[in-house]
Amino acid sequence: MGATRPASASGQVRSLDVGVLRRLRLARDAMDREWDRPLDVAAVAARAGYSRYHFVRLFRQVYGETPGRYLSRRRIERAGDLLASANLTVTEICMLVGFTSLGTFCTRFKRQTGMTPGEGGMRWLTVGPRSQPELQIALMVPGPPSLDPESAEQLRALLAKGVLGAGAFHTDDCQAEYDRLSARGVTFVHPPEKRPYGIEAVFRDDSGNWFSLTQPFAKLDENASWG
Repeated sequence: MGATRPASASGQVRSLDVGVLRRLRLARDAMDREWDRPLDVAAVAARAGYSRYHFVRLFRQVYGETPGRYLSRRRIERAGDLLASANLTVTEICMLVGFTSLGTFCTRFKRQTGMTPGEGGMRWLTVGPRSQPELQIALMVPGPPSLDPESAEQLRALLAKGVLGAGAFHTDDCQAEYDRLSARGVTFVHPPEKRPYGIEAVFRDDSGNWFSLTQPFAKLDENASWG
């Protein structure tokens, strides 16, 4: 996450003593490093050698926001990273990034990102066949933080059209599996058909992902149609 640059529109910033700017930078660096600790504005101000009131005024003059808002923003940014990458609950992440109130965390997260922590993090479900414990399929909803809203919408549209392939399953009897799955409500795009590589049926899940269900041949049948 990029750090905030000092505000340059105001001539007042240029008139500040270099030593003041250095102390403010050290205070901001402390917030960047220790966002997960129980920091408050008064403690950070003391490190910079200012009273709370004077520190808040100078910090806002230089960086364009109060130190409290800056610290909160950095914590929310880190929370977004954890939601995307860590297998932790929202409550655990709330405490890890330095918030002591789940309600405050959720309110500020939504104010900053436009969505709740549950919506903002990458949440997924991993499934797999019992007979193949080494095979895992991750199911997730496209969206922030891994994708921006516009890209997520484009991806969902492609999935709905069936443009993006999802995977292939092998079976010893394609017709029997086709009959069994069809009876359970699975929607097939193509019934079992002979291809050069085997007998294949194609189905889609509720999200638009398509899957190939293939009974492979021992050798390529060059006389069969590719479809």
